[in-house]
Amino acid sequence: MTNSTQTPSSHRVHIAFFGRCNSGKSSLINALTGQEVAIVSEKAGTTTDSVLKPIELPGVGATILIDTPGLDDNTPLGNQRKAQSLKALDKTDIAVVLFHDDDTSVEEALIAQLSARKTPIIGVISKCDTMQNRASLAAKVNDIIGSEPIALSATTREGIEQLLARLASLSQQETRLITEGLCSAGDMVVLVMPQDAQAPKGRLIKPQVEVLRELLDRGCNTLCCTPEGLKASLNALNTPPQLIITDSQVFASVNEIVEEYRNTIALPRPTFTPQPQATAPLKQGSTAIVNEVIHEEPSTQSSPVLGEVTQRVGGVNSPSVLNEAENSGNNGANENNIPSSLDYCRVQPIEDIVNTPKGGGGQTTPLLTSFSILFARYKGDINTFVEGGKKLLSLTPSSRILIAEACSHIPQNEDIGRVKLPRMLRRRIGDSLTIDIVGGNDFPTDLSQYDLVIHCGACMFNRRLVMSRVAQAQTQNIAITNYGIAIATLTGIIDKVVY
Repeated sequence: MTNSTQTPSSHRVHIAFFGRCNSGKSSLINALTGQEVAIVSEKAGTTTDSVLKPIELPGVGATILIDTPGLDDNTPLGNQRKAQSLKALDKTDIAVVLFHDDDTSVEEALIAQLSARKTPIIGVISKCDTMQNRASLAAKVNDIIGSEPIALSATTREGIEQLLARLASLSQQETRLITEGLCSAGDMVVLVMPQDAQAPKGRLIKPQVEVLRELLDRGCNTLCCTPEGLKASLNALNTPPQLIITDSQVFASVNEIVEEYRNTIALPRPTFTPQPQATAPLKQGSTAIVNEVIHEEPSTQSSPVLGEVTQRVGGVNSPSVLNEAENSGNNGANENNIPSSLDYCRVQPIEDIVNTPKGGGGQTTPLLTSFSILFARYKGDINTFVEGGKKLLSLTPSSRILIAEACSHIPQNEDIGRVKLPRMLRRRIGDSLTIDIVGGNDFPTDLSQYDLVIHCGACMFNRRLVMSRVAQAQTQNIAITNYGIAIATLTGIIDKVVY
């Protein structure tokens, strides 16, 4: 069993506990964990902010338990605390809703929001050892949520095992792969990772580590290099790689090297066919099927590789390398010339790739993508992001863009989301373009003032939170895209990358 402290929070099942003040949320979490995780008090409003506890639950695996403020908090700061509870909805994979009173109006309002998000719900009759009307309340809750609630007592531990079993049954999710459909066991994959002044000293950034670990788990052969060393690395290979994954900031220069390499070895360009699904299905026997991919992350206290809040997202923490993309006049993009038409395609399904004869005497043509694009399809809706990228072609200097980063950090001189991407957008669209930037959980509820949202790779978020933001944009008819897709569009190579 994997130590949950080594599993990134973005890969853990987020289980949130909702209920009124003094409904027993904190006591229940303490009973589940066997630890004094949450403060328990008879005083209403003791839990003032959402408390997150990473832990390994039997049958569920690595999880984050979220203890939320009471939904009926009427203290002076009650409205702010209730807003914190509702904000937790966006990242909740499974919701445990506690009932303890015949008046269920507050809980029903919450369940309506959870149902709209299609979040699995477990109803709990809390403090059942002190209740006289537990049977009638259970029948009412059954009608509300459509399933039988669990009668539970944190004191006597009645219902704890039943709750764990219910959580385990709801947490069994289909395994998702970051590189699904793009490579298979035995393939050579080249990772292009800038290591300049903005790269974290002595560490790789989170997306690079997760992709590298997954490729090793899948049985792929990997070669890591910097942009400056890519040409020599490719020439040193006896067999061309199946896939090249680069930092989005060096898309333009890496694409030039890949094009030159393809011409040198006389291989055909990659073949693409449009696909309606977000990811290509895996066919049993057509490639290595990985039942479980575990991304291990050292603790923040001892990690030489990961762990600081200042990690970058989507493979985008390199400072100066985007300048060549910003200034590039090649690949169909210059100061005033964004490509007028782009062929938004996807790579062939994995079963077609592995069964298609290799070009150039049995060799594989290298496919090109970026860490940010891989995370866009892994965490979000890639088709929506690609469609949103087209919006860049119609923006004007009077347009307004929201750039959203998953991690909140102190901006640096050549920060991708706060410096480089805005500079690149203004050079392509106009200096008067309005750009707002938010980080972490600070994502506006009302997006109506924006023409486009550009989101980072979101390696720090779970998929539920990313998809909630996508749904929010779609509901308000606002285009949304991703760093990698946006940069590939602005540099004119979107038709040359795979996703």
